[in-house]
Amino acid sequence: MATTASAATTAHPELNRWVPRLAIAAAALHFAVAFTVADWRGIVGNGFVNTVGDAAVPDNDVRMATLWFFMAGMGFLAFGTFARWAVKMTGRMPAQIGGYLLAAGVPMTIIQPVSGGVLLTAIGVLALRAARHDPAAKPGA
Repeated sequence: MATTASAATTAHPELNRWVPRLAIAAAALHFAVAFTVADWRGIVGNGFVNTVGDAAVPDNDVRMATLWFFMAGMGFLAFGTFARWAVKMTGRMPAQIGGYLLAAGVPMTIIQPVSGGVLLTAIGVLALRAARHDPAAKPGA
């Protein structure tokens, strides 16, 4: 049953708007990197199929980074659009969004401190904060 929640169902309405925006912006950043740093000419020129992961290819590291930046962008896009939909339908940010982002961001930040892990962690913390529901503002109460 999909119903739009009332405006007073959450304690953090601004974060409910900003978390999806930040996730979608992170997706756009990942797509931009994937399409500007990439060796697409080499990937397409080699037939596109099975052109990433071959250690014999001189620029394989760049191709691998391209693939994973693109895939990470898809993940951010999925998180952002799902979070926006969930907030629109329920008035609340799902805590799972924050949990998943933290589950990916914290280890990444520990393993590689100068990375996107910090961004993942920050958006995850904001999502968890947005998910904190004000019990006094239950829908239908």
